[in-house]
Amino acid sequence: MSKATTVNDNDITLLQLKNELKERWDLPYSVFVMGPAGVGKSAIFKQTVAEIATGNPHAKWRYLNGCQVVGGETGKGEKRELETSFGFIDLRLSQMEPQDLAGIPMPENGVTKRFLPAEIPVVTAANLPDKGLLFLDEANQADLTVQKAMFSLILDRKVADVPLKPGWRVMAAGNRLEDSCAVSEMPAPLQNRFAHYSVRADFACWKDWAITTELHPSVFTFLQDNMTYFCKPHGDSGEYAFPTPRTWEQCGITVAYWESRKIEKSHAEKVRAIASLVGRAAAELFVSFLELSQKIDIEGMISGKIKRKFAPTEIAEAWQCVAALYSYILRNKSAETVKRVLIFLANSGTFSELSEFLAMFQHDLNLYDRKLVLDAFGLMSEEETEKYYKWLETFCKKGYLMQD
Repeated sequence: MSKATTVNDNDITLLQLKNELKERWDLPYSVFVMGPAGVGKSAIFKQTVAEIATGNPHAKWRYLNGCQVVGGETGKGEKRELETSFGFIDLRLSQMEPQDLAGIPMPENGVTKRFLPAEIPVVTAANLPDKGLLFLDEANQADLTVQKAMFSLILDRKVADVPLKPGWRVMAAGNRLEDSCAVSEMPAPLQNRFAHYSVRADFACWKDWAITTELHPSVFTFLQDNMTYFCKPHGDSGEYAFPTPRTWEQCGITVAYWESRKIEKSHAEKVRAIASLVGRAAAELFVSFLELSQKIDIEGMISGKIKRKFAPTEIAEAWQCVAALYSYILRNKSAETVKRVLIFLANSGTFSELSEFLAMFQHDLNLYDRKLVLDAFGLMSEEETEKYYKWLETFCKKGYLMQD
């Protein structure tokens, strides 16, 4: 792989990459994507296939004959399901031998033939879907002999002279040379067989994903005010754990697990658990943020029993309140809950001096569940609706409201 410093000026976000992959899906050329560890490269390939197959990047995957599949006509027989669904095969090349891609040579009737791997979607693989993506992960961490075995697969779309199914695409990913991931230079002829993209960590894209997948809101609200901890290529002070979009997702899953099981932990125990994912410095700040947000009495604020107005200098405290509001909605998934929160935001004056918080929250609620928001408006009385839209009109005139 060419030096990453020559590519970084053209880095794109994962959302831009997904759009590029969708646009070039019908082209016969293979794609190579490189970027820092944990940024979401592997996930975006799978989301792309799901969106092409169903229109929904978060569609549910299932297994069929050992292959992950999405979409298709289920319940109409295996043959029809294979013809209409999209498959996804993830091969980790750093763990493979050359014959895993090129086939195993075996003597047969005085000649040498190659037995092909079962997971490669060649035309003779009747057990695999007719369309899909063969994803070669960690491609530039593979042994040089494995990289050489990729030549025919990438350019000629063949394995031992047996062509791939026409509906399958081949794409690959790997880390950059500067990421200390045991990456090696790819041979120039192999590089030249790919279309190359370089991706960067993008918080806005990741946050939208986190909201739609209901990741614990403490994570993305914390990061909103601590962006230096969103994605670091290496740990601090030699730590093995370091913050990336992938490890922050794991933090969100961990916190949600504690809450669902009502697991009580001391501050030190929480820090130790989170530090194992994102490192000590990020963990200390995040756990403190989490604990403070959990102490906020949102029910008391919404009911009017507790009065609170955040000054422009109280950004950190405002983010803690926003995290508590998100959690309140996720715990009480109902139109009535959303209605109460919307009326509170419009009438309490809590964020009147931090209008950008209101803009963000309105945008994020629509992203989380647009129907739930519309149902909440349907529950408002005529007087409540009139007051809300009067506030909204004033809010829009100030130029704060984000477009959806």
